[in-house]
Amino acid sequence: MATQGGGGDTAPVTKRPAPDQKIDSLLPDKSLSKDELKKKRRMLKNRQSASLSRRRKKEYLESLEQKTQALHMENEEFRLQLANLSRADSQIGASTSSFLLERENNVFKEKIRKLEYENQQLKKQLLDSKEKRILDSNEITQASAGGAPHLGSLEFLLQAVDHVDRADGKVPIAAGKVP
Repeated sequence: MATQGGGGDTAPVTKRPAPDQKIDSLLPDKSLSKDELKKKRRMLKNRQSASLSRRRKKEYLESLEQKTQALHMENEEFRLQLANLSRADSQIGASTSSFLLERENNVFKEKIRKLEYENQQLKKQLLDSKEKRILDSNEITQASAGGAPHLGSLEFLLQAVDHVDRADGKVPIAAGKVP
């Protein structure tokens, strides 16, 4: 029990009254002076207000602690997800780069195949051209030597006419071909 000052009167007063109790019910009998009664009412209201304020503050702090704990847990979950995604991304990146390299390699292999084919075709054309020149030069040589010409060749005929025209002193038909 606490004693209340003010003229030496002692009255039992609870330290923390419940907020739903009425102030008048907490006051002792009405034998106190008006000023003392106002002072006691004000003190009780202040105690109730302080108690209510402390309770609200405590509840607020508890809710903040719960939110903090929940956010820490959520943050930890996000860190785990990030780590898993990073691992998956590095695996995908490795497989993607491997896939891209393999794809690029296949493209280059196809280009090599095409170039090799073109090279073979050019070699054939070159050989055919050389063979044709050899045959043509043999036919011209045979024609000038009086040998048996290969009559199936139009080019042979043009060259033979060209050779004959030169021998007669006339302008050759196929200009630029010298036997």
